[in-house]
This record gives sequence, C-alpha cells and structure tokens, in this order.
Amino acid sequence: MTSDLARVEGTKDLARVEWTKNYEQFQMLYYNRAIMENSVNKLMTSMKAYGYLLPLLVNQDLYIVDGQHRLEAAKKLEIQVSYIRFKIEEEKLPILVAEVNTTGKNWSLTDHFNMWVSLERPVYLYVKKIIDEYDISIKTVVSIIGYSTVFLEKFKKGIIGLTDTQKEKLIIRCDQVKEIRELNIMWADYKLSGTFTSAIVAVLRHAEYNHDKMVGQLEKYPTLIQKSLTIAEYVMCFEMVYNKNCKNRVRFSKG
Repeated sequence: MTSDLARVEGTKDLARVEWTKNYEQFQMLYYNRAIMENSVNKLMTSMKAYGYLLPLLVNQDLYIVDGQHRLEAAKKLEIQVSYIRFKIEEEKLPILVAEVNTTGKNWSLTDHFNMWVSLERPVYLYVKKIIDEYDISIKTVVSIIGYSTVFLEKFKKGIIGLTDTQKEKLIIRCDQVKEIRELNIMWADYKLSGTFTSAIVAVLRHAEYNHDKMVGQLEKYPTLIQKSLTIAEYVMCFEMVYNKNCKNRVRFSKG
C-alpha cells in the first residue's frame, strides 16, 4: 500500500531544509495531540547534548504535521529549528498527521480518536457520546466492536463505519458492563482502573457467557470480586462467581 506521504504534491521541495528562530510563523493543527511536557523535557535534554537533529514537517501554510514537541523544546532553548515544507491539500492533512505519528510511542489510540472527534467525524462523535454516557474508554469500545488490525488501521485513518447491528451490540454490551460494575460493591474504589472494565468485556465475549446468570450470581455473592492488579486476575474472580455452587462450570480464564 502506498503511503499518503509518498503521494504528497511537490515532493521535490522535501529536499530543501530551512532554518529559523521565528517560531511564531508555525501554526498548530487544533486536532493534533496536546503538547506533553515530559516529552518536551526529554527533547530538551537530547538537544543540549546533540543539537537539533530532526526537521519539522510542515505544509505550505506552515502548519506542523510532525514535530510540535521539537518546536516547543527549541523555543525553550532559544535555538534554531530546521523544517521541511511541502504542499498538500487541507482535507488530506488529518490522514497524513495520523500516518506520520503512527510509529510515535506517545501517539495512542486515544490521540487518534480525539483528532477525529475534533474534526467532527459522525461515527467518532457517536462513539464519544457512548464513552461519556457509560464512563468507558475508547479501548473498551474497540474491544466490544471487535479488535482487528484492519479495523485499527481504518480507525486511525478516520474511516471506520458502524452498522446498525454493531451499534445495537455496542449499546447492549455497554449496558451489561454498567450493570456488572454497579453490582460490585467495591466499584467506587477502583472505577478509574481500566483493568476491571477490560475484564468484564473479556468475560462478555466468551461464547458460553450468560448475562442473566452472571447478574444472579453477583447478587448472591457481591463480595467475591476482589480488587486485583491485572485483567487476568479479575477474569478469574468473575469465573469463580459465575461457577459458584453450579454443576456445569464455564472457564473464562486461559491456561
């Protein structure tokens, strides 16, 4: 598959590296990820030791596609920055931003999601509404819909779609997650931990899972789910509750 970057018009300009201390000429894309001070500080340490090495990547209007953290670090050190300018249509910018940042260790699923929400893509706005309503993460939503490499590729490029069936499944699963969380008397103590919710989703996806049975068991044994550190440990707790005093046991945990 050909990279979007390789299709940028005026690629001959990519060979021209320019230098400046006029930081204010550069503009930030409002849908790009937020500046992280920790990353800026690490870059400052590197620049002090080795100098400014990697150019900013900007479009013809000097909007930063890649390098906003490097720019911030250079500004604080008051040193020159190098940059490479190229021509690209405005509607293609988000795709390019997502692509050039895919390999960046700080560019997460949430970063991609927030970008497309900022650009008001309908499906992403719909998912954002679900996330806010059910107090879940985008990672949880992706797990419910069905994780795959192809899906994540489309997700990052802003081109995912959800059928009515997928939307219905998402709501059902989110309602089940909410019901299980509310049945757990310790939920308020660790609601900010994603591991508990991730464990619930893992259990819900099991082929032999019966939600009515789980709800009944949790109502009988509300203290059996103990605070744990990992998804696997929570899954084992759910398995214990689900099977307690039952002849036909279902195994949710692996191994």
